[in-house]
Amino acid sequence: MGVYHKKLEPFEFESDFPGLSKAQEVFLANWFSHCERQDRYLPQRSDFHPAEFGVHMKNVVVFDISKNPTDFQYRLFGTAVRANSDQDYTGQALSTIKGKGPESELWNALIEVRDSQKPVYKAMPYVGPSQDYKHLTVLFLPLSSDNKSCDKILLVKNYIFQNAETRSLA
Repeated sequence: MGVYHKKLEPFEFESDFPGLSKAQEVFLANWFSHCERQDRYLPQRSDFHPAEFGVHMKNVVVFDISKNPTDFQYRLFGTAVRANSDQDYTGQALSTIKGKGPESELWNALIEVRDSQKPVYKAMPYVGPSQDYKHLTVLFLPLSSDNKSCDKILLVKNYIFQNAETRSLA
């Protein structure tokens, strides 16, 4: 597993991360700002203070990464994410949830982030109780307890209505 080096290449929100919601933009900017401080390779979960993000916290999911065997456990499940899901998955491991375990699109994205130790932005299918959404975009941000190896992943979700011009979560 490689290390995300302190020297970050310049990025443009519009070209490198097109269509970010306001919440995703705020979290991504914060993530990069922590990488640039104090000779850190990766930010820690403790760098993201809920009070700083206010209403945007409702869009967040945090996973703990388990090794041997690899798994991802829901640590935090934002209120908007809960409202748009079948249930609150806090504390559950992905491997125990039908359709979310190994080989699922979510699992593969989490593996990609863990291994690359870089932010990933993806459009993903919406799976949940609402018929209002077409899909969602997800920003995946790697986090580290030691600032070097990814052991948590923060997701910021944005649900896209069937009417693609309207976003439900900004």
